Amino acid sequence: MPSPRTLLGPLTTAWTPPSICTMAMAGCGTCTTLWQGQSCNPERRAHDWTDCWPPRSAGVPDPGVMMGWGLYSPAYECPAGYSTAALATSGAASGWSVGYSMAGGETAVACCPSGYSISSVVASGTTGQTCVAVVTSTTSLSTVQCISGSFANFNLITLPNTDSPGTYTVFAPLFQLNHRAQDLSATTATTTSSTPSTAPGGSAPGPPSQPGETSQPPSGGAGAENDGGGGGGGGGLTLGTK
Repeated sequence: MPSPRTLLGPLTTAWTPPSICTMAMAGCGTCTTLWQGQSCNPERRAHDWTDCWPPRSAGVPDPGVMMGWGLYSPAYECPAGYSTAALATSGAASGWSVGYSMAGGETAVACCPSGYSISSVVASGTTGQTCVAVVTSTTSLSTVQCISGSFANFNLITLPNTDSPGTYTVFAPLFQLNHRAQDLSATTATTTSSTPSTAPGGSAPGPPSQPGETSQPPSGGAGAENDGGGGGGGGGLTLGTK
């Protein structure tokens, strides 16, 4: 059963998330379950970071625990690094049970990082949808540690690696985009009637932090405490596909 509609806003142009959002955080150095789109806090726990979601309309409530957040509409552009994982059309059979309900005549798109699939997760009695990938051998991974609330020690490993576990399960936010056919028609009409002299959009984000640099997202990043099982000790390992 889809959740009630929580409208986050439109998403009709390409959006690029901050570089740190493409990395995934673990609760400990040997943990094999990791999360993308997380902030790093002094308690070494992963917190959903709202800056890793496309822009929202003013006044959209912060859910705190993110078992999903809502849908974007009208929306049809998956964020950079994401691609269509599933499609569903109102009133038609689909292999994807949408996370948030569709209005009549709408098509819903599930956006996941390229190569990820859709997964349902249950926490505290609540079911939500997310993206998941199982990362195994012959894969290069960018890594970072969460130390005292800051990202540090950027590195690169290649699996298989005798110093690392052989398999990681990586979760990432799923973005649901809803639109109607007339939304696409309006976009086509606007595009053909006006040709900009320069590429649309603002300046591109800066490159990812390099080894030895430290990147710190704003404190108080909203969202779920995804306790990766880490206790005391050193910082958690973070993995992201390169």
